[in-house]
Amino acid sequence: MKRIENIPPLNALRAFEAVARYGTIAQTSTHLNVSSSSISQHINSLEARLKVKLFERRNNRLFLTAEGREYFEAIRPAFDMISRATTALVATKEQGPLRISVIPSLAHG
Repeated sequence: MKRIENIPPLNALRAFEAVARYGTIAQTSTHLNVSSSSISQHINSLEARLKVKLFERRNNRLFLTAEGREYFEAIRPAFDMISRATTALVATKEQGPLRISVIPSLAHG
């Protein structure tokens, strides 16, 4: 099992995963509600850390390189698992008891 130190910063991975899906920094910025410069910095830092070019930049769009596509396909299931686990946790909490408070005169009728 690999050590957790091998995992890049999660914000950088989240930015990478979103840019891979949306194809532009602007759309990713809107979706993640962070600045475009922050997205760019995350992508640049991730590429520097991995020492791999993940995107080709052309005409204000980003296209995955072969290495980027391989990395995206490898990490995407982890994001899907986190999403499913979060949905399940929230759904469980929302299914708690329903409590209704009313004044006694309305309840007795």
